[in-house]
Amino acid sequence: MRERTLEEYISNWRYFREWLAHEVTGVRYIQQISADTIRSYVNKKSVYNAPKPCVIADTCDF
Repeated sequence: MRERTLEEYISNWRYFREWLAHEVTGVRYIQQISADTIRSYVNKKSVYNAPKPCVIADTCDF
């Protein structure tokens, strides 16, 4: 495994843990994380990472 890949895994795991601690209290074991919780996290990440609309024509790649 490349070092960069491992760094990304660690970073993503940290973001997930931080989000989980903020969104769901009392989780100590992975069995306590529901499919709905995972879906909420994936949805949040999808919206956060979605391409932003081009507002000013001069900054768009047309």
